[in-house]
Amino acid sequence: LGTDEIVDTGLDVQVHLFGLIKATAPPAVIDRIRKGGPTQGWDQLDTNKFAPIIQKMVANKMFLNPTVAAQFERASKYLPEFDRINTDYMNSPMALGLPKPVRDRYARWLKPGPEQNAAQLAEGYKRAGLFVKQFADAGGKLIAGTDSDAGRLGTSGITLHQEMAMFSEIGVPPMKIIQSATSWGMEAWGKGKEAGTLEAGKRADILVLNRNPLDDIRATMDIFKIVQGGSVIDREGLTNKRQEVVPRPGLLQEGFANPALHVPMIDEISPELISTNQKNASQLTIKGTNFTKNNLVLINDQLVRGTLQGEDELRVPIPSSVSKAAGVYPLVVVQPGSAGGVSNTFYLMVTPKTGN
Repeated sequence: LGTDEIVDTGLDVQVHLFGLIKATAPPAVIDRIRKGGPTQGWDQLDTNKFAPIIQKMVANKMFLNPTVAAQFERASKYLPEFDRINTDYMNSPMALGLPKPVRDRYARWLKPGPEQNAAQLAEGYKRAGLFVKQFADAGGKLIAGTDSDAGRLGTSGITLHQEMAMFSEIGVPPMKIIQSATSWGMEAWGKGKEAGTLEAGKRADILVLNRNPLDDIRATMDIFKIVQGGSVIDREGLTNKRQEVVPRPGLLQEGFANPALHVPMIDEISPELISTNQKNASQLTIKGTNFTKNNLVLINDQLVRGTLQGEDELRVPIPSSVSKAAGVYPLVVVQPGSAGGVSNTFYLMVTPKTGN
């Protein structure tokens, strides 16, 4: 679909910029793609067609996750800097425990080399970047983040900072870049009232910087302190810690879900918020996929057994140590065994006692 057609679907978030090619590139490029040819055509985007598309996206309150670092990293002036950062990470104790194939992919990610279509790539970055800037200038909300894919398209974590630096390079104001990596992502996820900004009643980890990112967005990498879950992280101890990683089958096998694995996935929990004096708050319902009768649920630091209700629902008791103490408690579903795994993380919020 073209970007204009994607807006008409009613989706809240558009990921990637490939739709711009169909929406604005010449018919010959679109026809080539339809016939199975290369999907590249960034340097032929018609910038005169951007304005009505952007106006429509903003009017529909659509978020944009452009992933510019996944497509144009070799056209960015920051390529040598991020290659150095990536190399330093590859040589750190934290990375030495990664399986060799993963480390090799990470290490190759940003190595400069001859670019066969350097001129076309630079022009494509200029035009696609203009769309992102005009979208932000028109009041559109960006989401920072790009395809890391276990090293195929970049080192997880570093790619976020690279995306933010490239937003700055194409002219997005620093505050909007910060919002793209914090509050706007949570809004797009439907969790804006729970996290994303530093406000009373919300959960938040805090990054304390040595420099002002409003002067240079790369200051987000110049970190003074990290506060996570209410505790200051020992960054030096973390950096020097090497964790052995046991190689295991990938989640995908030849592009499809690996049948050898059974990794659970949480879609929602109920309730999401309870108070310490709330009655009938002893049970939690978890809905998702890949649940089994053997699932365990880790709530904060306590492992409890779930009761399977059909194929997509687990019910678990809420430990009294959680329900009676205000806080924000992470929870994951665990499938034991070598072919199992750990789900994505959700959070149960427990507020202080209310009323008399």
